[in-house]
Amino acid sequence: ELGLYERNFKKMFMYLDSALYIDQYIAKAYFLKGLGFLEMQDTTLAVSSFQTATEQNPDYFEPYLQLAHIYAEKDNPLAIELYKTAINLDERNVEARYGLAYYLQEHNDYETAINMYKDLIVKIGDYAPGYHNIGYIYLFYKQDPQSAVTWFSKAIQADMEMRNAYYHRGYAYEK
Repeated sequence: ELGLYERNFKKMFMYLDSALYIDQYIAKAYFLKGLGFLEMQDTTLAVSSFQTATEQNPDYFEPYLQLAHIYAEKDNPLAIELYKTAINLDERNVEARYGLAYYLQEHNDYETAINMYKDLIVKIGDYAPGYHNIGYIYLFYKQDPQSAVTWFSKAIQADMEMRNAYYHRGYAYEK
């Protein structure tokens, strides 16, 4: 793990391979290898390592989340199931819920995305990114700038340093 933080991947892989030589079923070792490969921009090996981590421990949340992010970046619908699996493993995880909502937003499932953002707002309290993304959907996809202004204003109330909320609210007023 220290090799990962130091970005000394050669050392990290050497220790992880030694650990896996002793016990080939250490899910965390495969997860750490996946993070290393991801840092080295090798998504193919990262995916393989994360998948192996989930095979060794099907209840291991983090590799599912990493896989979901990778598949979402590649515009692969498998991201949806991976996010859902991560959410089932850790219902309170904001990153997994937001990731799924954002993926759905980017793939034109606006109502489901809005409902997921609202759910995050209820669970967390004033969740500025949730408010902002709802406003964004209303402004750019639903062509409803009045509703967008309301949501962007809520985002600003939740986080007064959220610059894009100010910008988008101004744009919504202009529209």
